[in-house]
Amino acid sequence: MFENEVTGIKFWKIILIVLIILLAILIIFFIKIPKKVQKKDININYRDQVIDSINFEKIKIYSKNGNYYFTAKVVNKNNYDVKISPVTVTLNDGKLAEFTSYIGEIINANDYKMLTMETKKNLESVKRITFKFET
Repeated sequence: MFENEVTGIKFWKIILIVLIILLAILIIFFIKIPKKVQKKDININYRDQVIDSINFEKIKIYSKNGNYYFTAKVVNKNNYDVKISPVTVTLNDGKLAEFTSYIGEIINANDYKMLTMETKKNLESVKRITFKFET
């Protein structure tokens, strides 16, 4: 009868197997995880508009932390007080987005009010802005 000597697995073989398994896990991990695409914040300025001696100045759309903001300075260039509230703002980027803002009942002569709006909707592609109000 033949006797075979039974020997254990060598230490270097164990290390090799562990390294192969770790390498396979790392490859799967880097291939499967989608890369996060971080949106770049925007800061877009638009031309001033004048409607019935009411100036809409410093019109701006910007983003911060995933929120989009619209701001405009509404200046009364008349020598008399003007009732302006509410103001309807239409943002046109191929499809319309519209909101109504209440900035107070009256803008005093040669005074200003700030018009602001915040949304989660992407305003990055807005091309034209129009303002409507009744005096």
